[in-house]
Amino acid sequence: MQKIILFIVVLASFVSCDVDKLEPAQTKAFMKFFGDVGNTEGVDLLKLEDGYLLLGNNFNGNLTTTVLIKTDLNGNQIWSTPFKSISGSSLAKSSNSYFIVGDGIESDTTQQATKLSLIKTNLDGDIQEITSLGEPNTHFHGTGVTVNSGEVVVCGYTNEPNSGPDSTFLYGYDATLTPSWDDVRKWKGGTSSKTLLYEDIDSTFIWTSLYIIDNKNKIEGIKVSRDNPTALVFDVLKDEDFLTGDLGDLGMDSGGGKIIVQTAKNANNKNTIEVGTYYAITGDPKQTFSIGSSDNNYSVGSVIQATDGSIIIIGSTDERVNKNEDDIEKNKNRSDVDFYLTKVDDNGSVSSVNGFTAIIGGTGNEEGVAIVQANDRGFVFLGTMLNTNGVKMMVLVKVDVRGELIN
Repeated sequence: MQKIILFIVVLASFVSCDVDKLEPAQTKAFMKFFGDVGNTEGVDLLKLEDGYLLLGNNFNGNLTTTVLIKTDLNGNQIWSTPFKSISGSSLAKSSNSYFIVGDGIESDTTQQATKLSLIKTNLDGDIQEITSLGEPNTHFHGTGVTVNSGEVVVCGYTNEPNSGPDSTFLYGYDATLTPSWDDVRKWKGGTSSKTLLYEDIDSTFIWTSLYIIDNKNKIEGIKVSRDNPTALVFDVLKDEDFLTGDLGDLGMDSGGGKIIVQTAKNANNKNTIEVGTYYAITGDPKQTFSIGSSDNNYSVGSVIQATDGSIIIIGSTDERVNKNEDDIEKNKNRSDVDFYLTKVDDNGSVSSVNGFTAIIGGTGNEEGVAIVQANDRGFVFLGTMLNTNGVKMMVLVKVDVRGELIN
């Protein structure tokens, strides 16, 4: 088992600066910071042919702005576009457009409810179309978006003001963001995932929902075809007592099966990362396993399958690698969390050949939210860093194929 501990000791106190002038040329690994006045949190990440597409949310007083940023393959910013009064949740792309789904955070005075917002931009980040989805006296939250055969499909969840989530939904638009479905398709459920998958193997959409039953949080997978009003709904990771709060994420393996991750409590009342793998078509479970030691806390951001078939998970942890008594004494009172990146086989073991676990952080909080694989088989992930000045910045990090932040 290969374990790497790396600490951020430079740049952590900067709120916003031209970090390219401070860093050497970087190819195998890099760390780039993005921020503005206020706090900026990382949300979602896409791999492009010539770089990366980042989605973040900036909070400055009462103003919320979602920010779309394109970088080159070395993480250097090419352009940035702000969208005011929108809280972004997820990204998708087509051959000539990018799509953002999220919440319009300014209440409509006639409806007194949040609307789903869907934005289409060109490849330079300029708005081409924008639309919203909502109903009187009901909040519509947009969480996931995907593009298939020219159709843009979104998922999300609804709730009445001052109440919890009451349904999850699916809806489709054409390439101009004109509605292409007769009705919004709703199912009983809770909050919905930021990942919405389209399965070519049987022409279905799949996402996950976190709901409450018997005072416990449970996750279900929802799978449905475009023209069939009946969804296949199945419990996943159903033997676990899940945490309240944010839903985990899901990914697809090379055979069309699903990888679902969620933060849960273990027997020691510590947070752990639970992973479940599921067959394509039926959604039947393959196996489940836990990530992390039983004595530390872990939370999950996202999951993908690497080109070699391994499972890659990004999240955060309060685990420290203590080499001597001085380190143990120094770290024992630290309350912050670090980036947690691990590459495991499909049974949860860390291969001695190509597996690793990397902990990357400093004296502030670092939380990973999204990850992709780079052209050179390394990994690029997006996260948020709360620095020692109490300011949040979006961070883009590239590690090499061994999980190391070195060039």
